[in-house]
Amino acid sequence: MSTRYLVIEFIDGKKETFTFPEQSPTDAAKKISIERFLQSPWIVVETESTILAYPVANIKCLQFSGMIDDRHTLPLPALAIRGAEQR
Repeated sequence: MSTRYLVIEFIDGKKETFTFPEQSPTDAAKKISIERFLQSPWIVVETESTILAYPVANIKCLQFSGMIDDRHTLPLPALAIRGAEQR
């Protein structure tokens, strides 16, 4: 299993990076979690001793890495573009 990363890039150019464990055990639960995550006006991250809440209005970009392995495809929302290559 690969390490999962979240990079939050803010409008002012600052970045925050987090590693985290798998959040949902099944593909169906992952899909629901992703859809709820994308609808929220806040990005909430729990660390060992802190809860951080970032307003989406201040975020330029979210980057998730390590979410897909060889066993399955991440259950993204229906309008997601799959198989893209970043250049």
